[in-house]
Amino acid sequence: QGCLGYDYDVATKSLSINEDGAEVVRYIFDRYVAGAGSTMIARELNEQGITTIRGNSWTSSSVMGIINNEKYKGDALLQKEFTVDFLQKKLKKNEGEVPQYYVEGNHEAIIPKDIFLRVQEELVRRRNVQASPSGKKRMYSCTHCFSQMVVCGSCGEVFRRIHWNNHGCRSIVWRCASRLE
Repeated sequence: QGCLGYDYDVATKSLSINEDGAEVVRYIFDRYVAGAGSTMIARELNEQGITTIRGNSWTSSSVMGIINNEKYKGDALLQKEFTVDFLQKKLKKNEGEVPQYYVEGNHEAIIPKDIFLRVQEELVRRRNVQASPSGKKRMYSCTHCFSQMVVCGSCGEVFRRIHWNNHGCRSIVWRCASRLE
């Protein structure tokens, strides 16, 4: 089991950047910052014929695993898992049974810290369900670049992207959600 974008040297017990994998990791972070969702990124990677480190096709959760992994900013969280039974080599996810240690600057980073933190902030922003001034809950949609970013100056509602058909002339416009409802 490895980490996409890194090669592990057994002799020196250190990580070095694997440029082929690192390019995929950078692509994932760049697309997420640009507004793409994890499902969309997974679909794009699969369409390009790129597989995960285990050779599987990409899923939303595998993309999120990359986005949430602190290793890509050069840090390491030790003891995420621990051995329950050393004879059977049975591993268990650490849920507070043993102490964890966070090591900053453990290895060379693929993603700069500022971009990694920007992605983490974007994760929190997208997770939060926002209540509009009218009390309706608005969830993040990664389909369009301006989703939840443009707000009406009169009522405070978000703008929505709609298709307009004006006398046979079709166009796409952004309108206040309260006006549409």
